[in-house]
Amino acid sequence: MTIKRKAVWGSRPVRPDLHVENHGSVFLLVPRTRRGDVWLREHVQAEPWQWFGQGLACEPRYAYDVAQGALADGLRVT
Repeated sequence: MTIKRKAVWGSRPVRPDLHVENHGSVFLLVPRTRRGDVWLREHVQAEPWQWFGQGLACEPRYAYDVAQGALADGLRVT
């Protein structure tokens, strides 16, 4: 999932709060900001073994809904 943003001359890129990585049979939901980390931990019920490095591993069928929920709450998602 990629959100396109219009480039503005002289502006700095906006850092996403949550980054979604597709690895085929597994998706990683990687918080990139403190806001993204807090949101993910508060809104997604996960077992400790689901955390892979800094990212939360989940089945592809759940990744879209999590990303949509984050967007609905005003987070920046890429």
